[in-house]
Amino acid sequence: DYDWSYRQAQTIRQELIRKFEGEIKAIQFLEQNLDNSSFRKQAIEMAITAKDYSKAKQLAENGVIQDEKKLPGLANDWRKALLNIAILEKDKKKIIELARYLFIHSNQEKEPFYLLMKKHVTNWADFLEVLLKDLKRDYYLKPQVYIWEKSWDKLLLFVQSNASLHTIESYEKYLFPNYTLELIILYQSAILEYMKHNISRSHYQEICRYLRRMIKLGGRNEVEETIATLKNLYPKRRALMEELQQV
Repeated sequence: DYDWSYRQAQTIRQELIRKFEGEIKAIQFLEQNLDNSSFRKQAIEMAITAKDYSKAKQLAENGVIQDEKKLPGLANDWRKALLNIAILEKDKKKIIELARYLFIHSNQEKEPFYLLMKKHVTNWADFLEVLLKDLKRDYYLKPQVYIWEKSWDKLLLFVQSNASLHTIESYEKYLFPNYTLELIILYQSAILEYMKHNISRSHYQEICRYLRRMIKLGGRNEVEETIATLKNLYPKRRALMEELQQV
């Protein structure tokens, strides 16, 4: 299993071998201990520098097999190395395959993988349709794709289907000013829903903050309607009445 101190000891030993026995012996030691991820990374980089892409791929593929179960994040690092090799080899099919996998399954920055796919896929519209189906339950990536594609109508539908106050606020800047009225109505509905389950002053202050956002969007009439509704529904919530007076 992974042991940081042991890995550090291996690194120190390699440096001592390099100093007293030479570079060839140091490389031999490295290649005999590829379960050390730092050594495997060095070996891949050396193979790429030497343009021995076949060896580099074998090292990275073995790394995926070795780390897939216990260290999936590290396994994705090896897939990233395979992707870099595919780019060097101009292997279009492999680039798309690896970029797609890492886009969906890795915790690395997503946009570079998205851009790689878009650059190399021939029929992007069809590819994107299938990709979005695979992202059906991904409440971060799916709207992010809509933003990259500037598909504001689809982003609006996503927000309408997941209309929490936080979600509306997160995507407001992308939907304004084309969908101002829709945003105001979404806020109005979400505030009323939020108030069903939240009864402290801090919660009341929070909904008042959103009421002020509605006013900034031009929804003063809707704010007055919402306040009237809240006063009618919760007349005994004194703290709520006090906070609403300050909107």
